[in-house]
Amino acid sequence: MRISGKPYLLKKINKNIVLNTIREKGSISRAKLSRITNISKPTMSNIINSLRKDKLIVKAGLGETAAGGGKRPVLYKFNKDHGYVIGSQIRIHEIVTILTNYNADFLSKTAIKIKGNGDEKSILKKLFESFNLVIEEAGIDKKDLKGIGIGMHGIVDNKSGTLVFAPHFPNWKKNINIAEIVENKYGVKTYIDNDARILVCAEKIFGMGREYKNIVVIDTAEGIGAGIIIRNDIYRGNDFIAGEIGHTTINPDGPECFCGKKGCAEVMISTRYLKENVKSNILDHKDSVLYTKSNGDKTKIKLKNIFDAYIEGDKFVEGVMDDIIYWFVITIANTILCYNPEIIIITGDYIAASDKFISDIEDKIGKAIFPYLDIKPKIAFSKLGKYVGPIGSVSLVLSQMINFSTVWD
Repeated sequence: MRISGKPYLLKKINKNIVLNTIREKGSISRAKLSRITNISKPTMSNIINSLRKDKLIVKAGLGETAAGGGKRPVLYKFNKDHGYVIGSQIRIHEIVTILTNYNADFLSKTAIKIKGNGDEKSILKKLFESFNLVIEEAGIDKKDLKGIGIGMHGIVDNKSGTLVFAPHFPNWKKNINIAEIVENKYGVKTYIDNDARILVCAEKIFGMGREYKNIVVIDTAEGIGAGIIIRNDIYRGNDFIAGEIGHTTINPDGPECFCGKKGCAEVMISTRYLKENVKSNILDHKDSVLYTKSNGDKTKIKLKNIFDAYIEGDKFVEGVMDDIIYWFVITIANTILCYNPEIIIITGDYIAASDKFISDIEDKIGKAIFPYLDIKPKIAFSKLGKYVGPIGSVSLVLSQMINFSTVWD
C-alpha cells in the first residue's frame, strides 16, 4: 500500500515497509516486493540500495527463472545479525535480561536476584552486571550492541527516559534519568518504559494478543499493574499513569498501600498479601498440607507451596484464595468497564496457580461487570514465560530502530 505525504516522511515509511516485508517474507526479489507493497520498481531499487548500504539486508542468492524466461532474479533477506539488542526488566526482587539479534532471536539470558530496599546505585550495578553476563555468554563484541531496552515498575516518562516514581523502591530518588545513565555507560541508545507496557507489547507482537486490537495485560506479583493497547496503539495516558490498576481503591477500609492510600488492589490481591495472609493464619490450620509440609514453620512456606496446595484442593488455602479471587474479580471487572478489551492476559506469579485460578475468576466475573448481561470476557495466562518482559523491551528497541512493530509508535 503506497502512502502519500511529505517526501522525507514518505521515503522513511516506504523504507520501513520494505524492510519489514523482507523480514516477514524471508528471501524475496525486488519485483515481488514491488507487487506486494505497490511501490514502483525504480523507487524499490533505490530503497533496496539504501537498505544494503545500511547493512540491514543482504543478498540471498537467485530465484527461479520467470515463465517467460530471462535472468534469474536476485533475492534479498533481512540481515538479522546486523547488530544485537539487550532487553531487560527490573522486577521488585529480580532483574531478568536477554540479548537477541535484530530478529529478536534469543542468544543469551540471565536472571539476578535483587533487594527491594536497595538504592538506585546498587540496583543499577546489578543491572549492568546482567548486561555484561549476557554479552559475555553470547560471545559478541560490545561495539556490535545497537540498543538497550528496559522495563520497570512505577511511573515512567518514556519520552525522556526518566523513572518518575517507583513505589516499590522506597530508597530510590524521584525523576532519575535511567536512559541517560545507561547510555553514558554503554554508549548505545537506550529506551525505557513501564514494565506492564513492555509486557502488553510483547503479548501483542509475540504472544496471546497477536490476533487482537484491544488488549489488557495484568502483571501479577508483589506489585500489580496493567499494560493497555487500544486499537493497536499502546495507551499511556496524559501523565504516564494509565494502567496503574494496582493503585485503584477497591476496599476503602483495607490495609495501607505503599503509595500511601488504603485498600488499593495491590494490597488486596498481590502475592505479598497472599503470603502474609497464609502465614498469619497457618498455625490455626494444622490439618492443612502446608502445615504438615512446613512442620508449622512459617518461614518455610514459599509461594509455590501455596499454589501447589491450592491446586491440590487444600481447604485452608482455597479459603484464602477465595478472598484473593473476590478482590481480583472486582479489579478485573473495573478494568473491563474502563477499557472493554477483547482479551485480558495475566502474566507473573499467579500463572503458577494453574487454570483453576482462571476458572474460579471466570465463574464470578460476569456478574461483577453487568449482572443482567452475563458478559464472559476472554481471560488467559501468558505463554511467553519468565522472559516476557525482556522480550517486550527488545521489541521497544527494534521498533525505534527498524520499525519492527507499530505498536510502540
